[in-house]
Amino acid sequence: MFSVHLFVTDRAYGGREEGGWWYDCGYPEDHPLNKVFSTKAEAIAYRDSIAGEADRMNDGLPSIDSVLCEGVFSFLINEGEAEPFPAVRPRYE
Repeated sequence: MFSVHLFVTDRAYGGREEGGWWYDCGYPEDHPLNKVFSTKAEAIAYRDSIAGEADRMNDGLPSIDSVLCEGVFSFLINEGEAEPFPAVRPRYE
């Protein structure tokens, strides 16, 4: 099973090591365009067909690279149910 799900993605501050580092994180959101498919090819085709919807939702929002960003919208493909990522906060090593 593959799902196409709306996520709010952002960058989170990881720590001050090596001058500071950031990591990507994301949280699934309820949306009427979220769907489940039996094959990855179907999920990719659907995600590509609705990509413009995420672009419209992000219109006027700061880029994910900006310190002013509070998240941007993306439709992501997941194997199984949509889960927040990362599952475990990364550590600098």
